[in-house]
Amino acid sequence: MATPDAFLPPGFDTPQQYIEALISFIDQYRWLYEVHVVDIFPYQQWELLDPSWREALLADSDNDAWFETIIALPSFDRKVNPEWPESLKEFIHTTQSIALPRFTSTKPTNDTKCDKNLLFGMTNKKIHEVELMSSLIHRVAKERGINHALDMGSGQGYLSRALAFQHDMEVLAVDKSEVQTRGAEKFDRRTMRAERTTETKLQHVTEMITPENISDVLSRWGRCDEDKPWLICGLHTCGDLSPMIMRLFEESKQVTCLVNVGCCYHYLSEGFPMSRLLREREYELGTTARVLACHSPWQWKGQVGASKKSFEQHFFRALLQQIMVDKGLASRSDPPALRKRITKKCDFATYVKIALKTLDMDPDAITQEEIDSYYNDYKYKRAADKQIIALWTIRSLLAPVLESLILMDRWLYLKQAVGEDRNDEHSGVWMWPLFDPTESPRNVVFVASK
Repeated sequence: MATPDAFLPPGFDTPQQYIEALISFIDQYRWLYEVHVVDIFPYQQWELLDPSWREALLADSDNDAWFETIIALPSFDRKVNPEWPESLKEFIHTTQSIALPRFTSTKPTNDTKCDKNLLFGMTNKKIHEVELMSSLIHRVAKERGINHALDMGSGQGYLSRALAFQHDMEVLAVDKSEVQTRGAEKFDRRTMRAERTTETKLQHVTEMITPENISDVLSRWGRCDEDKPWLICGLHTCGDLSPMIMRLFEESKQVTCLVNVGCCYHYLSEGFPMSRLLREREYELGTTARVLACHSPWQWKGQVGASKKSFEQHFFRALLQQIMVDKGLASRSDPPALRKRITKKCDFATYVKIALKTLDMDPDAITQEEIDSYYNDYKYKRAADKQIIALWTIRSLLAPVLESLILMDRWLYLKQAVGEDRNDEHSGVWMWPLFDPTESPRNVVFVASK
């Protein structure tokens, strides 16, 4: 397992030094990551970029290959035009060099492959994640003499079944959704029929576990003595669930080990910052930054068609906002939110009509002549759609940098929970990329033991 010191990008000696560098870089470009689609035209946010950057990014934009070249910038094998301004090349290089490593040499082996009777309902992505995660959990638990796992946010129970049926662990699978629990039990029965067994070490419960009730829940549902240690785990635990798992690890005497991969930082309500270092600084990342931290722009390169459609939707929304502001249908400072997803298969005129209906406005509040005039002006005369592509791509380069700060904050919190005076070789905190980032973008796993 990798210690954070070994996991840090080159040039950083301590996690604290690394966090300071992240904060300094993030704060320098706060104006960039706080760009919103609805503000791009009304606030002329394309003009925020250095003129030399704008000229460089739009060079050769009439070429058919331009789009694929631009969206390839966030990919791991990015190639920067040597003729671009030094400041732009430095920015791109820094976003790559300062972010935590995303590559992993870990691959599923014959020893980690899921039994075919466990594959019900799983996509190839989920199989990849469950194989590596369940094998890691079993190895960590075995090294520490633990055989009881508390799977938080267990959902349909894919990880729980692998731990119970393949790795012979006692598992308490917890989810707050009764629908998920019933679905997981249905898959359990299919697995048991395939395995030709009526016995299982897996128990599903619908609960909301907190530091205050965890002892009661484990005593009611866990099939073990109160003195038995537990490993708490979660695979892609959403929003506040990852911080909750970490708090349960810190505060519960029964939970002595943790294995967790988080996701969905934009759903955090109180889970950042966690560490004493950032709390004392009263450092904040707003919702916009946390949403961006969840993005995986390195995948765009392999999804050209879908990426074009997504950028077209950004252009449509930005242009609609400009028209609405010009006509007094919306405020520049308080843009209306489209609560309903609009199909990506429509043209701009159809998009406008659907959007107006969604906003409970008269579909004829913007005439066809106005729609055509704005569209032709912004797309063909100003090339504003390409400005959005370039601006949004440059902004997206900050995504792994922002995620790195969230991950380091969590590592520091776990380090505080374990303490500095532990002499046990199995005590400590580790993190490293577990999954293939092109397959599973949220791929950094935490392991902690006290």
